This record gives sequence, structure tokens and C-alpha cells, in this order.
Amino acid sequence: MKTCKKILLHICMICSSIDIMTMVLDYFNPYMNFSGAVRWLHLTLFGCLLLLLLLPQPRKTKTDYRQHVPDKPQARRSHTDRQRPLQPTFHQVHV
Repeated sequence: MKTCKKILLHICMICSSIDIMTMVLDYFNPYMNFSGAVRWLHLTLFGCLLLLLLLPQPRKTKTDYRQHVPDKPQARRSHTDRQRPLQPTFHQVHV
């Protein structure tokens, strides 16, 4: 089902880009009637869009909503990892 949706999405993207291209070509050269020659393109685009709308959407389960974060082991801290006191800033020293 997922591959079918991917294929339909790609077909829609290709048909849309061809449609935009023919609109631009018709704007610069209206006598060639590019958009009239690709009427099948609109039917293909609308058909793919309808199929995408009618295909069942995958339902999310409870496990999909949970974040799957693996547990990280805690590293041992040495005596050098202790928090050091904050050093005074420039303004505190020179006031």
C-alpha cells in the first residue's frame, strides 16, 4: 500500500510540473496551444489525486505516539567532573 501511494504521489508531482511548464509555454507562445495538447495530463492528475484520497490512511497506534528513546548507560564520574565554582565576570571584578 505504501509503495502504491509513493508511486501515485510521484505521478502527481510529475503531472503538476508538466502542467506548470505548459502554462509557461502557453504564456510565451499562445499559438502553439501546448495546454490543449496535454488534456490527458489533467485527467491523470485528477485520477491520481482521487485515488490518493480514497486509499485508506494508516492508523496510529499507542506505540506510535510514544517516543522510543533507548536507555543510555550512565557513565561513572571521576573527581575531575565536579562542578567548579563560577568565576566572576569582568564587570564584577572591575567595579
